[in-house]
Amino acid sequence: FRVRVCILGSYSRVIIVHDKTRMMQCFLCHETSDGFGMNATTHQGRQFRGSFAGLLLVLTVLLSEVPSSGSLSILTSTSTSQSMVSLVDQSIISSSVRPLEQNWWPVVLKSTLDENGPNSIELLGKKLVVWRTKNDEDEWSCLDDVCAHRFAPLSEGRIIPRKNSNTQSNCLQCAYHGWEFALDGECIHIPQVVQQQSATRNVQNYPVRIAAEMLWVWADPSSYDEQAKLETLPISPLLQRAAAETRGDGFGFMRDLPYGYELLGENLLDLSHLPFSHHGIGSLNRDKGGPVPFRPLSVEERKQVCIDEQQQGFVSLRPALFQGALQDANVNDPVLKSMKPSPNATCLCGFYEPSHVRYYRVSRPGAASTVELFFCPTSEGKSRVILFNVAQAFLPSAKNEDLSIRGKIRSFIDTKKKAIVLQKFFSSWQSHMINHAIFDGDGIFLRKQGDRMYRNNLTFRDYFTPTSADILVNMFRRYLEAAAKKSMDHGSTATALAASGANNNSSHVSIYKDNLRRSDMLERYNSHTKTCKVCSVAVKKLERKRELVEFLQPVLQGSTGASFALAALSIASRNTNGGIQMLRASAVAFSASLTGTLWAHKKLIALVNTIQKFYFVDYVHQDKT
Repeated sequence: FRVRVCILGSYSRVIIVHDKTRMMQCFLCHETSDGFGMNATTHQGRQFRGSFAGLLLVLTVLLSEVPSSGSLSILTSTSTSQSMVSLVDQSIISSSVRPLEQNWWPVVLKSTLDENGPNSIELLGKKLVVWRTKNDEDEWSCLDDVCAHRFAPLSEGRIIPRKNSNTQSNCLQCAYHGWEFALDGECIHIPQVVQQQSATRNVQNYPVRIAAEMLWVWADPSSYDEQAKLETLPISPLLQRAAAETRGDGFGFMRDLPYGYELLGENLLDLSHLPFSHHGIGSLNRDKGGPVPFRPLSVEERKQVCIDEQQQGFVSLRPALFQGALQDANVNDPVLKSMKPSPNATCLCGFYEPSHVRYYRVSRPGAASTVELFFCPTSEGKSRVILFNVAQAFLPSAKNEDLSIRGKIRSFIDTKKKAIVLQKFFSSWQSHMINHAIFDGDGIFLRKQGDRMYRNNLTFRDYFTPTSADILVNMFRRYLEAAAKKSMDHGSTATALAASGANNNSSHVSIYKDNLRRSDMLERYNSHTKTCKVCSVAVKKLERKRELVEFLQPVLQGSTGASFALAALSIASRNTNGGIQMLRASAVAFSASLTGTLWAHKKLIALVNTIQKFYFVDYVHQDKT
């Protein structure tokens, strides 16, 4: 047990915290809470109900349990949420938190990159350019997207082969004056120079890694040798296995969002909003929203999760910075409810600094699944998210050489079935439409939340979060505050603003404005379709079908009119044998052409509506019944 004395406003209380269960009980009024949901205001006006013997017990615990390095935690806050979250082990936000720029950031899905040309990306407010340096190898380079000559964007240039030091590799040529840069940013050719000068100006390059089909960038080259080489990436064993066995253009979903990293991080760590914001998607239902009692895991428990997540040789090398276990997950998790979970089902949600949120669920033994969300700040008020849904049941079975011929055949068929399911439900453009609907459900009010906060000079410290459902949100905000401060101390104010918003600088004007059109906030084409190989191919096929139906529609309409005229003529000459036969034939032709015309009309409407989904679909919560 631990004891905390909290001074809240004009009254105080003594809270006894059980280390293992995180259950709390106030000694003054005996109110209990599962973690951090105790409401401070309920203590006002209550009579002291503790006995004298109980008071002596508390004093004994106080004297025996206070650490030798300091005294009791005295909290001076009028906000219940902040006093509650302050009870979390302070080691979660420790001196090991690095400045934001001194991290590996997942900036883009590799499948969305153009392998034959330069790609423009943005990270922490910096414009960068990425390109493949060797045609036959998976090697990439990242530079500042600015030419050393007169600062034209290198992303508008082109990739050309160049032999350098007896090796063939691609270099990046600026489209303005033809200056060429090697993979390390060195300027290796200036066409306007008669004799190559010894003094040149290079472009800053950034370290790059490829992992789990994502391209990662270390945003502070000066600290690369000291820190980046030793840093492990937060990739779960399930995702490692899926990336190794189910690669393809549809592996993963990426979208740019019109709100910042700070609000996106809050949203991704918030399980309680799912039945309300995403009502009607799958089995989510706002009428089934309820308590989400998260219990923070200790350091030892988070390390144990790494062991439990192992998958067929794939291991987790890095525990979460903080992680919560949902109590009674089989009844409290809005997602698990639809899976017919066992009573021992579990749901863990963890944050792996600086850019990963993972939901690890086990609905029943052998049925683990993860929702893996990677996100990064592109600039202030804008962010990018990459989503993977990985289910253990749909991954290919491990090879077993001891199986009989019949067993191997069954294993082969089972693997093929799983591959079909993966392609149909997790890698198709239809699955991307579901992902769009999920992010659209949050898009407008998160953008407007940023406007309301900056318009009224509010920060996350003004939130009222009285339940344990918001504990992970508060932890994330505390992490971001600490990391942003270190970036500022490191001289990277622009980086801190790009990730945490304008409230770190009172003189800074926020990018959040309440004048962005709904069609811009929920825009899909430039934020996803344009670079997604699955969706861009699908929309082109649908466009060709639409053009074909538009061509057929007037032809069918004309044949309908012609057959109708022929039927009228046949009626006039129906007394003759030839007239009767012509009437029958014209009636059949009229029926067929009319049916075709109606089909073409319905088909055209369906195609237009489907194509529109790749560009913009409005999301009005009032209409989601």
